[in-house]
Amino acid sequence: MLKKIPIDKEKTDFRLLMDMSRIYYSARMMDKYKSLAAIIEQKSLKKIEENARDFNNPYYNPYNFLLEIYENLGEYDKGLGIVQKLKVFFPNDPTLEQYVQRFDSLKGGSVKVK
Repeated sequence: MLKKIPIDKEKTDFRLLMDMSRIYYSARMMDKYKSLAAIIEQKSLKKIEENARDFNNPYYNPYNFLLEIYENLGEYDKGLGIVQKLKVFFPNDPTLEQYVQRFDSLKGGSVKVK
């Protein structure tokens, strides 16, 4: 894809990179997926640092990107860290508890996130 559409990964908006990474993930091109996921992770964490309340867009927000990436890569502890950050803003959101249960199940352990 990058041969057909050459882009500067560092300068490209992280939302476009996320769309591209989803294509790689669906095609099971994991090396390319991981490469983009690392860049998206950095950009998403920076966005959260700049504005912790950047979750207005339900599809294109850094929290959702990180949760998706961490689940796809099996980095469940990192995903739980993101859930913990979101629970500060949404302490009674059942969706966050579903993430905890899913990550706990995938991890094969017993996780408690307050």
